[in-house]
Amino acid sequence: MGTEATDSSHTPFGTDRVARRGERRPRQPLRLLLVGFLLLAAGCFAAPTPPPPSPSGPPFPGYPSIPPYSGSQCKTVLLIGDSIMTPVNNLGTVLQQSSRCANVINAAVNGTAPAGTLGGVNWSTRLQELIDQHHPQIVVIQFVGNGFDGTNDAAWLSQLQSGIINLVDIAKVSGVPYVAVAPVAAPLAPNLVGMNQFISWELNAIIPGATKIDLNPYLAPGYQFTEFMTFPEGTRRVRNDFVHLSELGAFISGFVIAAAIAPEWT
Repeated sequence: MGTEATDSSHTPFGTDRVARRGERRPRQPLRLLLVGFLLLAAGCFAAPTPPPPSPSGPPFPGYPSIPPYSGSQCKTVLLIGDSIMTPVNNLGTVLQQSSRCANVINAAVNGTAPAGTLGGVNWSTRLQELIDQHHPQIVVIQFVGNGFDGTNDAAWLSQLQSGIINLVDIAKVSGVPYVAVAPVAAPLAPNLVGMNQFISWELNAIIPGATKIDLNPYLAPGYQFTEFMTFPEGTRRVRNDFVHLSELGAFISGFVIAAAIAPEWT
């Protein structure tokens, strides 16, 4: 009885299907790669995230006019205050452009206050020393109200108010003919309550011996704080934050102060 030969060309039923399945498996990573590519392509062509809205602000009303001067008077102008006054550096140039001879001393010190010794400065003593040294005909005062810490703000507010009145008195008693206070509208930050109250007092109080220089039509139209204003060349920043003036804001402040004191040249 012979042995039946086995035909190796035939496979059991279903074995070829298993083989074919094994042949298709390597294609699945290719499918995943294709799906990932399509998702990436869809992301590339998706609509971009819209940019943040452009800043806006009230229109700038234009700089105040300063009439030309033909006289020969030369005056010394003393500026005192804190960080709202320190960047004002164009006053002399603006006055000279209208043919006014002016020697401008900006003696403001950042972080100080008209009362006490905040920032290491006693303004009662410092102002008297500055007047004795420079003999100004004009003194302009600008403080924003540093020093509120939430512990005894009502008492500090009263000291700041008395401090402003005291500085005006020192200048007037020393024979300074023209003394002015130049506040800017209060910021809107709710945590700056004391500062807001102090600036509001500066704006509205009658301070004997002092003239008010109103910067607000040019820096805070409608007496509303704004960081931006709209100029012919576009929207520009006039405040760097809730307190400090930008370079442009300081330039505007200096120009308005110059226009306010220009009539003192007679």
